[in-house]
Amino acid sequence: MSTRTMLDRYQTGVGYLARILHRLSGMVVTIYMLVYIWELGSITRGGVASFDATMASYNTPFWKITHALVVALVVLHALTGLRVMLAESGIGLRVQKATFWLSVVITLTLFVLLFVKAIGTITA
Repeated sequence: MSTRTMLDRYQTGVGYLARILHRLSGMVVTIYMLVYIWELGSITRGGVASFDATMASYNTPFWKITHALVVALVVLHALTGLRVMLAESGIGLRVQKATFWLSVVITLTLFVLLFVKAIGTITA
């Protein structure tokens, strides 16, 4: 298979964008969870005091916003994954673009709501 034919499979349309966002959100969430689990292991490495210090460090503006972003990415990953499963089973093929944009709008709405909540707890 030539390089040109391989690249032709990946057009720059909504389907391509959906695949890229699904893969990126999966990678970011996986890396985040691995780091988070490693940090939670501090209770076994340093005892309760170390665990309390680690949990206190997560109560900063950076981590509150990061948590909001990760929750939004989990939702995006789940919705785009559901979209792919439905498409592969032949359901909703005519509304692929609409379902993708709906998943993006739901994700952005959720992120904005969580971001506002995180900012509200930061300033309070």
